[in-house]
Amino acid sequence: MGAGVRDVLVATDDDRFVGYMTVRWESAYFGGLPDIQDFNVLPPYRRRGIGSGLMDAAETLVAERSAVVGIGVGLYADYGQAQRVYVRRGYLPDGRGLMYDGQPVAPGNTVRNDDAATLTTVLIAQGP
Repeated sequence: MGAGVRDVLVATDDDRFVGYMTVRWESAYFGGLPDIQDFNVLPPYRRRGIGSGLMDAAETLVAERSAVVGIGVGLYADYGQAQRVYVRRGYLPDGRGLMYDGQPVAPGNTVRNDDAATLTTVLIAQGP
């Protein structure tokens, strides 16, 4: 990818890497809008506010360019905590339904419930 396509935010604790996330500035799925991707905090560092700090930083960064940001979340139990975090932060499903590998799943089709199965959500910034 070319320069300026993606920004990577890294979290550290006492100079140790503990997590990261990326902002892709022009997501194909979200029609060219920014998309938060690859949100990861190492298990021993979870539930310490590190993920919230990363989300705060990403949303602040995106707000400099866009009033809307998207994020996809996996559907199985390993993503349960992320699903709850996104709802608490105001992310709502975008109404496109189940996606698999970035493509909509038609009614009646069968897909594997793995990391490629997602529900996409958006956060629309509220006015001042």
